[in-house]
Amino acid sequence: MIQGKAVEKAVRRRPAAKVDVERLRLLFRDIVVGSRSSARRRLASLELTPTQIMTLRMVAEHEGSTIGEIAEALSVSPPVMTRVLDRLERRGLVCRKAEARDRRKTRVSLAPSGRRLRRRIAQVWAVIGESMFHGFGPPERAMLFAALDRVHGNLERMGRAGR
Repeated sequence: MIQGKAVEKAVRRRPAAKVDVERLRLLFRDIVVGSRSSARRRLASLELTPTQIMTLRMVAEHEGSTIGEIAEALSVSPPVMTRVLDRLERRGLVCRKAEARDRRKTRVSLAPSGRRLRRRIAQVWAVIGESMFHGFGPPERAMLFAALDRVHGNLERMGRAGR
C-alpha cells in the first residue's frame, strides 16, 4: 500500500489524464447507492426515512436553526420540512419553539431521545465508513477527502456561475 508522500509523488509523476466524467459519475452513484443500501438495512428498525435521518443530523449540527434554514440546507421546500418535523416531533425526537420576537420563526432542536437516536445513527455510519475505507491509511483518506472537497467546491462555483 502506497502511503503519504509516496502517494503524492505517484500522483505528481502521472501524466495529466483526460477526466472520464461519466465513469466518475457512475462511481459516485455506486458509492452513494451502496452506502445507502447498507445504512437502510442497518437502520430499518428505526422506521425513519432518509430525509428524517438527514434532518436529525442537520438539527444536531445546527441546533436552534429555523425550519427555513433546515429546508434550504437539505434542498427541500419549507412545507415539506414542516411535515418531516411534524413526524419527528410526534415521535418525541425534536422540539420546536417559536421565537419570542417573531412568532412566525420557529427554532428546532433535538429532544433528549433525538440526541440518543442521533448518536446511534452516527455509530452505524461510522461502521459503514470504516468498511468503505478499509485498507486506506490516514494520509490516503485525507487526500481523498481533500480532493472531493475541491471537486465539491468546483461544482458549487459552477452552479453559482450558471454553467
